[in-house]
Amino acid sequence: MSSTKPIIDIIAVAFEKLDELKVFVQSWLNQTEKNWKLTVIHDGPNNKFESIMDSYKKIDSERINFYCTQDRFNDYGHSLREIGLKNVQGEFTLITNADNYFIPKAIEFINQAYFKSECKADVIIYDMIHSHQNPGGRDLPSYSYFKVEYKKNSIDILINNTQGPPAGGPLEKNITDYQSSFDLLFKTHVLTTSLALKGMSLNKWGRIINVASISVKEPLNYLVLSNSIRAALVTWAKSLSMEVAKDNITVNNILTGYFDTDRIQKLNLEKAKKMKINPNEVRKAMEEMVPMKRIGNPEEYGYLVAFLSSNFSSYITGTNIPIDGGLIKSL
Repeated sequence: MSSTKPIIDIIAVAFEKLDELKVFVQSWLNQTEKNWKLTVIHDGPNNKFESIMDSYKKIDSERINFYCTQDRFNDYGHSLREIGLKNVQGEFTLITNADNYFIPKAIEFINQAYFKSECKADVIIYDMIHSHQNPGGRDLPSYSYFKVEYKKNSIDILINNTQGPPAGGPLEKNITDYQSSFDLLFKTHVLTTSLALKGMSLNKWGRIINVASISVKEPLNYLVLSNSIRAALVTWAKSLSMEVAKDNITVNNILTGYFDTDRIQKLNLEKAKKMKINPNEVRKAMEEMVPMKRIGNPEEYGYLVAFLSSNFSSYITGTNIPIDGGLIKSL
């Protein structure tokens, strides 16, 4: 491993999704860049997890580590991330879940941009952020691991991404549903961004990327919670972008279309049940709606994230960028 390249420490938390875990780990092994170290931590004992990870460790013992906690924390990975952060030594840190495998390609492109721009940034990417006040029913303050991490590092690139709220129309949701979605999709982004901005302002450089949805431009009736709160998020981001641009901090929103992810599979299943048809029919109809006649690959999403994270995008800010295969019809 070349000593001139920054080490990327990847901390991944796992929750029994073993098929996705295999794809995730293999995607790292397939990378052309080798300046990374992966630690996968499972929430509680799991023999199958250990067997799978042991086979990968035999392939690359230098870069792959894993272990199970003795007890299950059941706090959405908060405690696991804290454990992983204690051993971080790299210049770049990625915190994610072990069932999200579009991230590695994005890191590879960020890595290339790092050398071309000579930017000496510490990069931390948070994925699958939760905003529960009592995760897993435990008495744990919301966002606790964010507070610890931001005290330790100066954040230069922040990618805000959360899981989507439950599907449903406006007549199916109550005020509690809206409040929970606000905490998840809006409050979380504002909190992490406000913490990251302190270091960005001092360094006169930063990248803030919000993962949003095409539904902010063309609302989907069955995703009323997502439509409503994400629309507020992109408006807030536009306002923020005008305040921080003077410090070379860019703020952009990615309007996500249909991508081949667990989330879209779950939505398709729910829609298929309501329509009493096969889920494959739902997917086929979805593909027909897209001018490119296909669903997006997560890797393609990573390319856009990587570009917006680099110096090549330094004059792009305050934008809503659709990545949808031409699906939305508005300008």
